[in-house]
Amino acid sequence: MIRVYILLIIIFICTFLLTLTPLFAQEQDSYPGTAVYFELIGKGWFSPNIDFRIKDNHRFSIGLTLLEYEVGENGNETKDYFSPSIMYYLITGDGPSYFEVGAGASATSRWNEDYNESRISLHGGIGYRHQKKDGFLYRVGFTPFYRVNGVFFPLFGLSFGYSW
Repeated sequence: MIRVYILLIIIFICTFLLTLTPLFAQEQDSYPGTAVYFELIGKGWFSPNIDFRIKDNHRFSIGLTLLEYEVGENGNETKDYFSPSIMYYLITGDGPSYFEVGAGASATSRWNEDYNESRISLHGGIGYRHQKKDGFLYRVGFTPFYRVNGVFFPLFGLSFGYSW
């Protein structure tokens, strides 16, 4: 039931931000606008995302991140769950090639209290983004992942999508 509420909140936020995107996009047309992409590894094993330009070279991303959680007694079993995630990016460069730096978090209702597993995961990102105003998008970069209970993964991510 909690997953349904989280999904509804994400849909509401996406809809709200989509209505604001044209207002922010009028400031500078040299940066690309909205994009949809799929990230592999990166901030989770797999993550579908929608990315918005909020002002000039500032971007905001909302997604669902597939993360692994320990379940069962004493964390003796693992399962993958989708968790809502948000990221903020700062991009710089001349299009369609950009350097990006970002930070964000994901949260879940799934955790193992006996194993002291955290509900919050923090994500970082530093890398290359190839994004045209209207066309194919790909990203590659270093995406460190930190679960608040002390687990750190130095991951690399690869993303593919479409920008408009």
